[in-house]
Amino acid sequence: MTSGFLTLATVRPDAAGRPVVRARHRVVDLAAYSRFKYGDGLVAVELASALASLAARVPRLLSDPRGFLVAVPGYDVAPPAAASLLAPFLGELGASHPYPSPPRAAVRVRRRRASPSDFAAMSHAQRGLALRATDLEVVDDVRGRTVVVLDDVRVTGTHERAMTDALRSAGAGRIIHLYVLSTGGDDPTIEARINAVAVRTVADMAALARMAGYVPNARVLRALMTASAAEVEDFCASVPESVRRWVEETVRTDTLGAAPANRAGAERVLDVLRGAWAAGA
Repeated sequence: MTSGFLTLATVRPDAAGRPVVRARHRVVDLAAYSRFKYGDGLVAVELASALASLAARVPRLLSDPRGFLVAVPGYDVAPPAAASLLAPFLGELGASHPYPSPPRAAVRVRRRRASPSDFAAMSHAQRGLALRATDLEVVDDVRGRTVVVLDDVRVTGTHERAMTDALRSAGAGRIIHLYVLSTGGDDPTIEARINAVAVRTVADMAALARMAGYVPNARVLRALMTASAAEVEDFCASVPESVRRWVEETVRTDTLGAAPANRAGAERVLDVLRGAWAAGA
């Protein structure tokens, strides 16, 4: 069994600590990437297409007569931003990169325990405590199969190791991780700075939520649970009802909302939503 990773571009801090892209296979615009992290589905389609082209460069994927399976990082109810890459990635492969047996199946990996805080802002040690392979459950049958894992950024490799170990424990054969960005891991908090290049406020998130192709995700949910009641009210007042319904359902059911550090924020979000429904919003 083997594993490895490929990335579209690398990011390193400049002298002032600002993230700067160094292209490998493709130039990635950090402002667009920041919007993708908060639900811009149109950017996700572009990134997924680039990742499909990257996958096509792997000879063993092209020659496997059974095709391969595709996964994204584990989650409970609210998906990570990387989950929005899955459908367009599979679609692009089927349309532009024919395989002996096209990959049709997505592998579901469930995460049993949410991170206590924003993973992007954690140190090396904090990340190691926040996620282990035992926190992940591979739901689908991967025995003997090649699995491609789509993810947005490789920082310290903590997610990669946990996913690799979980998939191997479930019997997977070869495992290949495809990333939009990698940072080298010297300063893990660079991930938080990358995420904030274009989206810094709840108002910025609301603007994305009003756009075509919007795909809400766990990062949006966590940001709302750490926002003030006034910020949550403004968000709920300006986004489509479908987004408000999604927020309410995921806050109630995802382990993010049940995490001790998030319980007060989760209840604050639900209070605002109850008020909005009562007012007929």
